[in-house]
Amino acid sequence: MHNLQSLQAIVGQQRLAIVLKANAYGHGDDLLCEMLRDYRRLTVCVNTIDEACKIFSCGWQGTIIIMGGLLAGDLTEQWPPTVELTISNFELLEQWLTLDNKPLVHIKFDTGMGRQGLLVDDLDLFFKKLTPHGDHVVGVSSHFANVEDVLEQDYARQQLAKFAVICQRFHQEKLKVNCHIAASASALLLPDSHYHFCRIGIALYGLWPSKATRLSYHKLSDQPLDLRPILTWKARVTTIKMLPAGSCIGYGCSYRTERPTKIAVLPVGYYEGYPRQLSGTQAYVLISGKRCALLGRVCMNMLMVDVSHVPNITVGASAVLIGTDGNETITADQLADWANTINYDIVSRINPLVARQPRK
Repeated sequence: MHNLQSLQAIVGQQRLAIVLKANAYGHGDDLLCEMLRDYRRLTVCVNTIDEACKIFSCGWQGTIIIMGGLLAGDLTEQWPPTVELTISNFELLEQWLTLDNKPLVHIKFDTGMGRQGLLVDDLDLFFKKLTPHGDHVVGVSSHFANVEDVLEQDYARQQLAKFAVICQRFHQEKLKVNCHIAASASALLLPDSHYHFCRIGIALYGLWPSKATRLSYHKLSDQPLDLRPILTWKARVTTIKMLPAGSCIGYGCSYRTERPTKIAVLPVGYYEGYPRQLSGTQAYVLISGKRCALLGRVCMNMLMVDVSHVPNITVGASAVLIGTDGNETITADQLADWANTINYDIVSRINPLVARQPRK
């Protein structure tokens, strides 16, 4: 897999953990498991118990780390030894300490994200409670708050300094743990953040974490990186009709034709994950290699586009929502710009019920 191999070359000997949460960022976690069948020794990171169960049921033989929030009852499940949990608060820690059959866990610390994690000031209290149960702690983690959206990494370096203190304390306590804080952007921009492994999500799918990350990487590194998006999103035209000038299209009559207009209806709407925010923007899809403008509001399960300039179009024609058709390309980043959001949001919101097929 091109992206994985390219990222491995940058990270060097450090291990990669691949993030398959949110249905592999909307790409289909079962498909990713199949694509990565030759890399089964990699660690997989997910957010929820259900995601872990799905990855495990796909036959994944490597380690699976559940990174999201858990409840006390989740700790008592009969976890296979390849599944590792994350403890991010003292309430969960107290419950875990009472268990006779303790699952393997990672301890998450909040170094500046203000989300999950124990605080650095709680280190003494943490180790006081942990003794003598440290042999079931296999990892210590944190998460950066401000790497992707900036060109200077001052705040990230403050977090990295706090994380170094935490990891050093584990070393002093003679606990052998895997330390991990880097995600895609920090893995590319902050070599000091690599530690024992890097958690690679968005970059695995061929998308840059942000424009700032891409700019910073090319400024800081002389090693080229060609991330290639692996997702193409298509739909079939279900209806074609000619509307006279002055016709309203869609809810709220938000669009009115100024001339006779041939429209095509696609069976995709905001339920399927196509952003409703694209209503009334310059958004378009590609049909027969031509840009076909979005008309009116995105509906729950449909959207309408102008195909007046597409010759010989028929019902069943393929429309590209993300991907390449002829000499034209629509990227997830482009949709994100139109919708005033980020590429993560665009791909991860694609409904899991939308059929996914491996690229031929």
